[in-house]
Amino acid sequence: MVERHGLWPGVVALTGDADCYCVPCAMERYGEQVIQAVIDGGPGYDRYTDREGNPFFVVLYGTAETHGMYCGDCGIPICDEGCDCYRYAACAVCGKGRMVRSLKCGVCVTCLADMRLWSVE
Repeated sequence: MVERHGLWPGVVALTGDADCYCVPCAMERYGEQVIQAVIDGGPGYDRYTDREGNPFFVVLYGTAETHGMYCGDCGIPICDEGCDCYRYAACAVCGKGRMVRSLKCGVCVTCLADMRLWSVE
């Protein structure tokens, strides 16, 4: 599960450069001081922008927008740990197990079996 930062309910990600990044990846990409200022929301936080000149937006824990989201750098799921994205599935053809969210278009990346042949755990 992704870490929460800042005040309740907590910031789990930020949007920037037309993507979404978990807080550690955003700090690495844009600088720790910049991202911490945006999370804290203090005076002048809105002057910080991504490389395209767009302001950063925070993604809060528990919001519906987090479903199906993942970090654009490290790939960690942004959604809550109880979300369906954390379910595992096993391919009925090759037996390979994967997180449901990591399947490419519902197809096994090992044997290319269709998701209808999978058993979700």
